[in-house]
Amino acid sequence: MPASRAIGRRTGTVFAFELHMLSCPSSDAQSLRARAKLTKNVRRLTLGSALLLSACSAPAESEGSPGAAGAPSATFCQAPAGVSGSPRTIEEAVTLLNALPKPTSVACFLESLDRPLYAYATSNVISAQPAFSSASPRIFLRLGQLLLSVVPEGTGSRLVEFSYLVDGDSRSIKAELGLPLTEAVAPAAPYLHVLPSEPELIARGGTVCSGCHAREERVPSIEFADAFSSVAYRPNPSYQVSLDRLGEAQRACDAVAQPERCAMLSALFGHGPVMQAAFPNTMALFN
Repeated sequence: MPASRAIGRRTGTVFAFELHMLSCPSSDAQSLRARAKLTKNVRRLTLGSALLLSACSAPAESEGSPGAAGAPSATFCQAPAGVSGSPRTIEEAVTLLNALPKPTSVACFLESLDRPLYAYATSNVISAQPAFSSASPRIFLRLGQLLLSVVPEGTGSRLVEFSYLVDGDSRSIKAELGLPLTEAVAPAAPYLHVLPSEPELIARGGTVCSGCHAREERVPSIEFADAFSSVAYRPNPSYQVSLDRLGEAQRACDAVAQPERCAMLSALFGHGPVMQAAFPNTMALFN
């Protein structure tokens, strides 16, 4: 029973008792004094109970406090036991996404990744997942042979793109997922997401990535989905955005005005060190 309701019932009991005293015969003065003393004690008990309940009750959570609705706690977006926070394949990334609380946002996924992170940011807008600006660039994360890319703002902000480097880093297997995820997805889902939906493109075969990535080929080792590899590119250093600048953007971000952008930047830079990622010079340069 809530404390306020319990106290209200006690108070109502006292009030009813006092009304009864006013209506009862007053011939016995001693009885009246005893009843008055009891009423006083009940009042003290009621006040004491209210203070005790108030002192023992947990303070109400503010809107921005950990655990409040819409505000995940510091441990909310962590890889659970038995699931790696350092995925090294597209399938391991899907396993992590499926294990996180639903709905799973891009920010939650980024927060769950083990530190240190290795990142490279580019302001290049020529991409199926373009940078929004130099303040909201496209950000590549390198986890071994697995590359993830995200954008804090704009049309690409609801996507996580995956590339798995093969053939001496000269080619990569492409996939992507749209977030937030409201339920677990199948391992094939990221590969299906990059397949074309237009009839003429379906007839041609391959993925929508072929517009930028040349020499697309089917990957026979992935038997549970139609997966394709194509030429892998490294970001053009002419468009590089420094991680120091991104860290400053995260600290200056207005969470009221741009909640999703700030959440993504905080997920990246607010949970441990972020180091500069490197791409081998043998990879083709994306112009």
